[in-house]
Amino acid sequence: MQWLRSHEEVSNFGMKYSREDVVAYDMMTRLVERVNGHYQLPLPWKNDSEVLPDSLPMASGRLEGLKKRLLRNSAMRDKYIENMATLLEKGYAERIPEDQVGTKNRVWYLPHHPVVNPKKPEKVRIVFDCAAKCSGQSINDKLMKGPDLVNNLVGVLARFRKDRVAVVADIEAMFHQVSVAPRDRDALRFLWWPGGDMSKVATPHRMNVHLFGARSSPSCATFCLRETAREHGKFFDPRVADAVRYNFYVDDCLATAPCDSSAIKLVKDLKSLLALGGFKLTKWVSTSDAVMESVPVQERGKACQNVSLGDCVQQRVLGINWDVNEDEFQFSVDLPAKPLTRRGMLSVTNSLFDPLGFVAPVVLEARLMYRNLCQKKLDWDEEVGGADLTKWRKWCGSLERLRAVRIPRCFRPKTTNEITGQQLHFFADASTVARGCVCYLRTTMEDGSAHCSFVMGRSLLSGSGKHTIPRLELEAALDAVKLSRTVKKELCMENCPCVFWSDSTIVLHSLFADSKNFPVFSRNRLSQIEKFTCVHDWRHVPTASNPADQASRGMAADAFVGSKLWQNGPDFLRFPPDQWPKGFAKPEVPGGIYSSFDLKEATNVFLSISDCSPTDKLINHFSSLYRLKIATGWLLRVRGYLHKKTKGETATLSRSPITVIELQDAEKALVQYNQRQEFPNWTKGDLPSHQNKTSQIYKLNPIMVDGVLRVGGRLENCCLDYEAKHPAIIPHQSHFTDLLIEHYHSKKAGHSGVNHTMNLLCQRYWVVNARVAIRRALRKCLLCRRRDANPGSQQMADLPSARLQLNEAPFTHTGVDYFGPFTIKIRRSEVKRYGCLFTCMTSRAIHLEVSPDLSTDAFINAMRRFIARRGPIKHMYSDNGTNFVGAERVLRESVDEWNQQQIHNYLRQKAVTWHFNPPSASHFGGAWERMVRSVRRILMTLLPDKPLDDDLLHTLFLEVEDIVNSRPLTQVQLEVGEELPLTPNHLLKLKPTVGLPPVNTSKTDCYARRRFRAVQYLADEFWRRWMQEYPRTIIARQKWHERKKNFAVNDIVLLVDDSTPRGRWPMGRVLNIFHDKNGIVRSVEVKTSSGVLKRPVAKLCVIVPAETEGDEEETEPRM
Repeated sequence: MQWLRSHEEVSNFGMKYSREDVVAYDMMTRLVERVNGHYQLPLPWKNDSEVLPDSLPMASGRLEGLKKRLLRNSAMRDKYIENMATLLEKGYAERIPEDQVGTKNRVWYLPHHPVVNPKKPEKVRIVFDCAAKCSGQSINDKLMKGPDLVNNLVGVLARFRKDRVAVVADIEAMFHQVSVAPRDRDALRFLWWPGGDMSKVATPHRMNVHLFGARSSPSCATFCLRETAREHGKFFDPRVADAVRYNFYVDDCLATAPCDSSAIKLVKDLKSLLALGGFKLTKWVSTSDAVMESVPVQERGKACQNVSLGDCVQQRVLGINWDVNEDEFQFSVDLPAKPLTRRGMLSVTNSLFDPLGFVAPVVLEARLMYRNLCQKKLDWDEEVGGADLTKWRKWCGSLERLRAVRIPRCFRPKTTNEITGQQLHFFADASTVARGCVCYLRTTMEDGSAHCSFVMGRSLLSGSGKHTIPRLELEAALDAVKLSRTVKKELCMENCPCVFWSDSTIVLHSLFADSKNFPVFSRNRLSQIEKFTCVHDWRHVPTASNPADQASRGMAADAFVGSKLWQNGPDFLRFPPDQWPKGFAKPEVPGGIYSSFDLKEATNVFLSISDCSPTDKLINHFSSLYRLKIATGWLLRVRGYLHKKTKGETATLSRSPITVIELQDAEKALVQYNQRQEFPNWTKGDLPSHQNKTSQIYKLNPIMVDGVLRVGGRLENCCLDYEAKHPAIIPHQSHFTDLLIEHYHSKKAGHSGVNHTMNLLCQRYWVVNARVAIRRALRKCLLCRRRDANPGSQQMADLPSARLQLNEAPFTHTGVDYFGPFTIKIRRSEVKRYGCLFTCMTSRAIHLEVSPDLSTDAFINAMRRFIARRGPIKHMYSDNGTNFVGAERVLRESVDEWNQQQIHNYLRQKAVTWHFNPPSASHFGGAWERMVRSVRRILMTLLPDKPLDDDLLHTLFLEVEDIVNSRPLTQVQLEVGEELPLTPNHLLKLKPTVGLPPVNTSKTDCYARRRFRAVQYLADEFWRRWMQEYPRTIIARQKWHERKKNFAVNDIVLLVDDSTPRGRWPMGRVLNIFHDKNGIVRSVEVKTSSGVLKRPVAKLCVIVPAETEGDEEETEPRM
């Protein structure tokens, strides 16, 4: 456990292991043992006695799927059968004897499947699916993961660059070298065909070793590897054991040695040491020909087996390309084919594996482009277009130039001169978009020359908040300090001198300043910098010579390859220190030098004196009666202790928890204090007879019992309990009363109403004006507000201008909605059709189209047919496309998939403006919702029992359209001789040709030979009668008559969701409100846990108004 505690810091500033990790590590330490030359560990169960469900049916079904897959691919089948035979042959797995199939041990059957690496298509790995679920459980759910004992990948790569001779190897089947305790092997059963013959019945097998796919295997295998170094490392050179501890990343060994002889000895000792633990090192690769000659050919890496010594060898080490002969790292570019969407761009960016930051400035370009798309709020799978797409393609095309980037693997120069000194140099810089820092190792040789090596670089995006450049430069300086801690820790160079470079004079001024009177933001970061560095280690570098400037701004690949500043560091590092940029001397700071640094200004301090007593402060501090009684109980205990001490008595202050008796005494003391504060005359002496008869408690005949003022009343002869007959009198306006009511309401009454709470409270207490006090307390109960708050409402808005436009062609202002589906018959199959309803906002005419589905293309086609028949439109109104009230489930789900951008682009080409209502605001579209209702009612009357075909459904829609357009818009007059009521068909049947100029008409034109004048006259007559008769029918508000209080910013609200129970409605805070011209809030923006949503007030319930948030005053919730 000591090593685990020392290993807790695995990142820059540490990361603690969880309790579960400590338990797993303790189990490994106690139960590890060596059996037949290998370590054996049991599975780290979370609950060692838990019973597993029967997973045999699940494994059988998965095996059938595997069989079909293998039968389709003969090459994969042969390799899979061969690999399974190898497992059985080497004893990693075994067939279960028939007498052991039924066992009392835990049994779990694992499905298995092949996994092929695209970069190694010839290799097929058998993976056991430990995450497979059966009855909602999996084997991984039952196992502890164990502590992460794997070395930091960045640290392993950095240490791989320390010495001249590099050695790389791999542990053969690392997980399979650690066996599982026999009692746990039945939990690793699987099904397989005897001899790989799929025509036979599959039989039970089981794994005897830790397997690839279990969440505990990496921790168990790494533990045994380290246990090998701990137990047997003392028999070898200490550097061998250190290589096992620090130069392995899972099963990959990356070690270095100063010379060939040391490397040969290291290879030999590593093989011997790991063999003692049952591990075999193979696939050896080295930069030294002498080392490779000492390794048998069959144990060399595949790249070195079929080549002569000295030939070009390429090797991948932990994902990085390594030219073994030149001993240089290369940057490979193999971008996956991904769609041009946000998701695809993120996948491509992450595929550029660059843990040491060799090309960080180039990768920053892609990260900046991706952040720009996020700020534009593009959907995950929405295609990128325009300038963003051009820039992305240009960046991807330029990455081929990165193949020319070569970084020497070894920090040391290729020279025979001795090293006389080393320094670590860190550069920091920031811009408005990113921060960058980079480290170089400066090595001084005995001949006076200096060599500079790239160590590690980082590029971090700046936060989305608004920060000044000096603040960002300070953040970059702190990033450089963090990088220094990582480098010094991983390279074991704690005593190596460090020099920090920044081009920000304000940051350097602040470090050298005597006064640290800065804001908290700056002061905290300056303290971190000064904690781990000395201010005299900081120097100023010109921006042109600062390589971190490239990491803070980004670079194109062409420019990056042409510039060697990032890869090699500034040129002055190769010169003596006296030729470096001048050091930063402590200056005389002129006034206002820190104005950009937001120096904290002096503030005025005002002292307010309150007459509130300490006891009142104590009571008002708590929001729970129980916690208040606990605190009061401790005060009474301390008071009793001090009282005894003042009398000279022997006393000890007990530290045990507060007892029930002390809680009762504390409650009594609180009651007495509140009575003294509210009823001072009644609590003095023996209740004199001249008490004020106008007092609220006079009729209760108060009596004093044991220091508590109680109700005298007339129930002395009742068989009730004493406290019920003589309850303690409590004032109704005090914080203690509110806590008392809240306690009875929530803990005893289960958040019931006023009467139930009052009934329970009166068993012990008589609250003056109890009903008022309880109502006040219940209005503060958040749970009751969530349960009982009504959705918001507001006075009905004025009719929109689209409903009142005169002398415009029908359907100039159009609302659209979908309804259905309707089942029709085509040959022998039944398919669905939907209705698309267009309604004129002014004349209330409708137009119906049959739509085959709810796709975007189907809607555009319906729109084109509508415009072709009814003429052009100017404004389109519709719901937001997410919630259509009364629609079927399929309709709600499909409308979400509408590509509103595509529809909007089509309408924009037709000079149509589309107006969307807020989401979930179906009442905003009453103009078309009412028409949908009328169409549905007529359709239900006309539809036959049997399904229609397409032709009949289209004919039916036209008939329904004519029926609805024949409905009267004005009141029907029953008197003889009165004009017929106005209908939409009065205008539709006589619609003039689009584009004809307006003509002045008169009544005589109705009988003229020029027919177009007759049509124009009838149209004018329609609008005249419409103006006189129709508006008065819609002038009155049918509901929502009263103007309610507006929603406000910072209101805490519930979002109404009719599809879920009220208890699961999400909560949010109002961020923004939208007024109409009368100042009435109709819709708001709400911030929830899932993002910012726009909702109408009718879909929100206010539970904590903004003006009362955290306030004690009572406020009626908005309705």
